Amino acid sequence: IKACFDAQYQSDTIALKDFYDTYKQKANEIFAPLQSVPQDLYHEIEIVPYNDKLAALKGIISSNLQQISEKIADPSTIINIDDTEPTLKELNDIINGFNKLISENNAVIAAKPKKQAECKISVWELLAFTVKDEINRYNTSKTALEKEINAFSTQITANKNAVQRITGEISDLNRQIVSTKATIDSVNTLLRDSGFQGFSIREKVGTPNVYEVIRPNGSTAENLSEGERNFIAFLYFYHLVRGSETADGGLRDKIVVIDDPVSSMDSSSLFIVSALVREMIDICHNNAEERVPIVQGNFIKQIFILTHNAYFHREITYNQVKYYQYVSFYLICKVDNKSSIRLCERQNPDIPTEKINVNPVQNSYAALWDEYKEVTPAIPLMNVIRRILEYYFLQLCGYDGAILRKRILMDHKDNFITHKEDGSEDTTQYQMASAMLSYISANSIGINDGMNYVDDCIDVVQSRETFEMIFTFMNQEQHYKMMMGIK
Repeated sequence: IKACFDAQYQSDTIALKDFYDTYKQKANEIFAPLQSVPQDLYHEIEIVPYNDKLAALKGIISSNLQQISEKIADPSTIINIDDTEPTLKELNDIINGFNKLISENNAVIAAKPKKQAECKISVWELLAFTVKDEINRYNTSKTALEKEINAFSTQITANKNAVQRITGEISDLNRQIVSTKATIDSVNTLLRDSGFQGFSIREKVGTPNVYEVIRPNGSTAENLSEGERNFIAFLYFYHLVRGSETADGGLRDKIVVIDDPVSSMDSSSLFIVSALVREMIDICHNNAEERVPIVQGNFIKQIFILTHNAYFHREITYNQVKYYQYVSFYLICKVDNKSSIRLCERQNPDIPTEKINVNPVQNSYAALWDEYKEVTPAIPLMNVIRRILEYYFLQLCGYDGAILRKRILMDHKDNFITHKEDGSEDTTQYQMASAMLSYISANSIGINDGMNYVDDCIDVVQSRETFEMIFTFMNQEQHYKMMMGIK
């Protein structure tokens, strides 16, 4: 009997251990997947209740395993294992809730294009409802404006037709009343002012709009000199540019080309031709510059002037070099029967990134100013300043050297003297102006041996400032700016 009981005990003990191992294994198989929660969860999922239930399940399993262990150690002990099914069911319900939320979110994502279209429709319906009254007012106003536009378009068409009809009538009337008398009078006045008294022009009898040259006795002039013929031809050209080529009086835009108009002319004719050419240049300037026009009109869009005459070139270009943006100088050279054209420009010494014009024809006075702009050593600079002051103030303006010195150094002495911070007087510019004028003062009384001492340590910047001040105090600032190319 004892042997039978021992075998049964051993069998039950082994069965109990197998149950423990099986229970633990199954518990791990259930708990391990439940414990593996993904890191990136749907933000609507509340994980805390799930973790609480999972902790409760772990506690039940741990408690049951503990009781089974105690049973194995003392088989006679009676134990009650807690049921995990209710907790697992609650966990399953929570998981199903999670899956439902995820499915609903996935459905929304899948239906995004459709929902976007529905959203747009809803937004536009809301906007339409909100601004319904404004839209109605807009449509009413639009309809009224369209009616007015149609009425104006009809009126514009009628006005255009009327303008065309009236323009035709004006042209017909102009052909009946057009007269060349004003042009004849203007040409004759210019001829008389130029010293041409041996002939004039008049309209040819029996041939309207045709001129003829006549002598004072009324006979047709013959054997005119080349200069006279060229002058009359230029005056005709000038009035043709300013007038109209047709009887309807319309003034059209023009590109003007003038080729050596002063050939064989005397100085008085050259002066008048130069003035008329400058007038045409001013008309062309009106297209490029916002300014109060010197001459009315902008019908000359471009003007090209070619000449071999240096005096004529100087008369029409002396104030044009500074307009680099729309005035250019070209030099045409012919070597071995081959002509070449060179643009006359150079780098701006004040702004190295920009270019400035260079006039290829200059007189000695203009050349002095160009040298003044470029020279940097003190000795050459003071010599150039002396020559400019002497030529301009003594020769051109007619000042006596002593009077010039008095007007600048005595009448404007305070303007050359500045005060330092300590209250003392700085007479540097006054002494410099005195040194500049002392050179030309010697010439005014006939004492000049051609030798002048200049301190090489003189401040070049102050020398230029003092030089400009002399022109300013002599009310010649405009001349200084013109020669320096300052607008």
